[in-house]
Amino acid sequence: MAASGGYYVAMAVGDQQRSIYAEPTTTTGSIGVLIPHYDLSGLLARFDVKDDTLATHPRKEMLSMTKPMTDEQRELVKIYMNEAFTRFKEMIKGGRPSFRTDEAALDTLATGEVFTANQAKERGLIDEIGFIEDAIDRVIEMGRSVAGAYPRGPLPGPAFALWSQHGVLAGSSVAAGLRSAGMGHSATLLPLDGALPEPERPRLAAAATLARTFRGVSCVCERDVASRRCVL
Repeated sequence: MAASGGYYVAMAVGDQQRSIYAEPTTTTGSIGVLIPHYDLSGLLARFDVKDDTLATHPRKEMLSMTKPMTDEQRELVKIYMNEAFTRFKEMIKGGRPSFRTDEAALDTLATGEVFTANQAKERGLIDEIGFIEDAIDRVIEMGRSVAGAYPRGPLPGPAFALWSQHGVLAGSSVAAGLRSAGMGHSATLLPLDGALPEPERPRLAAAATLARTFRGVSCVCERDVASRRCVL
């Protein structure tokens, strides 16, 4: 399941080609904004229950289930909803470049409808259908493409590499984060006194990307260790 907010998050890939993978059974799409509201005031009245809430302003209770919305409140919620919907579509344009020049196609898909993996690929919402192994292979491929993008040379300050059984290589600044993610029990700290050998550079780039993506920690790699920035 990677629909609605899940699909929104996937747009972080930007212009990167072949970057969104979906498993064959994935449900995706659901592009839209939903603001639920239930009016239970009639039910409460039937049992002689009254809402005696105190609020700093009547609009604070706009989505209260114990009172019906006024026309003014409904219009305010619609304005909010429409702005959020516009933001959603702008995010999709950021991650799906084809929709930047074809807004009509995006509007056709942005109805809240959900799609299977095949339907999503046909409509340009995803790039490939596969499994986690396929996505990892693509990350490694991407890592190779950027491995030579940064100048080689000595590190700007003291640095260590953290190596765990998961194959994640990162700077010492993320050691605590990796341990908190359950990866520190078999980890070893190894000193890095210079640039990594060429064969290891793609692995570093891919591993750091995977750690950032799947472990929720900020990764640093060969460059900019002292500034604690991720260069991927």
